[in-house]
Amino acid sequence: MEILDQYILKIPDFGEANLTEKAIYFGYFLNRILEKPFFESTDIVDLFEKSHLKPPSNVRDILSKQSKKPPARIINTKNGYKLERKEIERILKLTSEKPISGKTKSAIKSHLKKNLDLISQGFVDEAVHCYEHHLFRSALLMTWQFAIYILYVYVFNKKLVEFNTQYKSDAGNKKGSVVNSIDDFSEIREAKFLEYCKAARIFNVNEIKILKHSLDTRNIFAHPSSIKLSEEKCSVYIIDLFDNIINRYA
Repeated sequence: MEILDQYILKIPDFGEANLTEKAIYFGYFLNRILEKPFFESTDIVDLFEKSHLKPPSNVRDILSKQSKKPPARIINTKNGYKLERKEIERILKLTSEKPISGKTKSAIKSHLKKNLDLISQGFVDEAVHCYEHHLFRSALLMTWQFAIYILYVYVFNKKLVEFNTQYKSDAGNKKGSVVNSIDDFSEIREAKFLEYCKAARIFNVNEIKILKHSLDTRNIFAHPSSIKLSEEKCSVYIIDLFDNIINRYA
């Protein structure tokens, strides 16, 4: 779970924290990052396991105690647990979670008001969510997925004949396959998809250059590496795709 791993890495000395502190950190993850209004002991246990940590046998007791022992760090409601405000502020400061870049957030959220299909809506929601919580690698990946899906929809609805002409004539397409549904694009490597679009002149030369560069960047951060992605670089990537590709074809 990449989002969880990135969150844990932002917490100084997380590995040395006791079980109660880890449970509190996981409560923050659930409330603030996954945006769950409430959580249960089973949710905390699940996060211990997903973090490759042995969960304590008394998670329920830990949460109950932290909601009763003054000053309470957790609030116990009829719907479940939620972190007390001071704990949220403490962990917020600890993890250096900053306000989102206005321009980048606006670029993404401009599409939340559009009449998107469920798949597109999912990509946009997750991109916003990841960027807001400084999970820049995930935000970059979700933005690319949104962009390429938008192009799949555009080609399928507007340029399918031209695309299939190039696809079918490719020497590597020995079966002479063609695209008959949006899902069929997933059988074609994204780099090949761009080659066919270029040959069919579906997108102009500059758009192809932007898309190839964006794909190369996505590939760098889609796999484990020591290369770091700053907020600035992530913002440039997102705004570039929205300004030059997504806003034109969505």
